[in-house]
Amino acid sequence: MQPNQQTMLPEEHPLINLAPSIMVMPGTASHVFLDDHESSQKLLQVVRAGQFPYLFAVMSDPRVKESPDKFYKIGVIAEVLADIKDPVITLMGLFRAEMLHLKRIGGQGWGLWLTKVKKVEDENHDEYFIQANQHVMADMIRIRDLLVGFMIRARGEYKFDYRIMEAVVDEFENTDWGNKDAIDNYLWMTLSSIPDLLQNDKQPFLESTSLPERIELCIKKLKERLKLLEIQKQNISKDNRPTRRFRRVPVQDAKDQETDPDEFINGVHDDIKKRWEKFKVIRDFMNEDACDVVMEDLGKLKSFGSPQENTYEWSKYMRRVDFILGLPWKEETVQEGDITKVAQILDEDHYGLVHEKDSICDQVAPRLLNPDSKGSIICLVGPPGTGKTSLAKSVAKALNRKYIRMSLGR
Repeated sequence: MQPNQQTMLPEEHPLINLAPSIMVMPGTASHVFLDDHESSQKLLQVVRAGQFPYLFAVMSDPRVKESPDKFYKIGVIAEVLADIKDPVITLMGLFRAEMLHLKRIGGQGWGLWLTKVKKVEDENHDEYFIQANQHVMADMIRIRDLLVGFMIRARGEYKFDYRIMEAVVDEFENTDWGNKDAIDNYLWMTLSSIPDLLQNDKQPFLESTSLPERIELCIKKLKERLKLLEIQKQNISKDNRPTRRFRRVPVQDAKDQETDPDEFINGVHDDIKKRWEKFKVIRDFMNEDACDVVMEDLGKLKSFGSPQENTYEWSKYMRRVDFILGLPWKEETVQEGDITKVAQILDEDHYGLVHEKDSICDQVAPRLLNPDSKGSIICLVGPPGTGKTSLAKSVAKALNRKYIRMSLGR
C-alpha cells in the first residue's frame, strides 16, 4: 500500500545514486545490488533495521565528478525492502521529488547523504484531457505501436529482456485512458522497458511537469531508439556480410565487372548494350538483389552470343531483364509516415474487422519506422464478397500508395 505522502513520510531520506539502467520510476520497481563498500553496507544495515523505509533515488550528471554537485535535483521517492540474506534491495517508486537540502553523515570509513525533499506537482491539464481526449488516445496507440515495432525489429538481433516490454504492451488494454494517473503510470512503465537509455534520456521525463509534454517525449525517444537500433543492425550486418560478388557469371570474373563495368559490354549483341545503358541510368535506384539478378542475366546473355545461337534461353533471360528494368524504380509516391492516420483511414473505410485491421497495422508500423527495410507480404484469405479487395485498397489509400491489381495465376 502506498503511504500517505503528506503525513506519513519522514522528514529526511537517505540518498541512493543509481545508474540509468536501474533508475526506479514512479509506479515501477527496481532491484539494486549493493557492493562491499562500507557506505553501501551501512545503507543495507539501516534499511534492514527499519530506520529508513524510504530512499531518495537519483541519477548523477556524468559531466560533473564531485559530490554532491553531481546529483540531479529531481529524483524519485521509493519504498525500500531489503533481502534478508543477499546484499540486494528492492525499490518501489512512489512519486517524483525535488531535493531541498542535503547533508552528509558518517563514521569510521562510511558516509551517507540525507536529504529533505518536496513532491513535484504537475500542471493542471484537465481542460486538455476534456478537449483532446481522442488525441491522447491516438498518441497512446502510437506509443504502443512503436513498442511493438521495436520488439519486431530487435527480435533475434538485439539482446534485452523482452518480457518487460511485452508486459507494457499487454497492459494497454487494461488501462483507463481517461485517467491522467493511469496514463502517467503507463508512460513510466514504457520508459523503464526501453533498453540502454542514459541520464540525458530519462532525466527530462522526471523534470517535466506537463503530462502532454511527457507523452511527446516518449514518442520522440522511442523513434530515436528505433533509429539507433537500425544503425546497430546495419553495423552488425556490415561486419558479418561477405565481400559482394556477382553470382554465376561464367563469362567474366565478378571482381573485374565491378572495377571496370563498361568492359563487360565490349563486343556484345546490340540488345544487351541497350539493356546495359538503361541499367546504368536506374541502377542507383535499384536494390542490391535486383542489380545482382540483372548483372547475372546479362552475363548469361553475353555467354549465349546472340538470339540465333540459343533461341530458347535467350528469350527467357531477356524477358526477365526487361521486366526488372521496366519497373518504376525512379518513381515513388511519398508514403504516409503516421501509423495513427493509417489506422484512422482503415476505421473510416471498414466497420468491424478489428482483428484484421490491428494485424495490418502491426505489419505496417515497422515499415513506416524504417522505410529502407524490405517490405512484407500481407495475405488476405476468405470467400468472395468478404471485403478482401476493398481492404487492400484501403491499405493502399492509407499508405498513399497506388493500388495495382496483378494476377499471379496462369
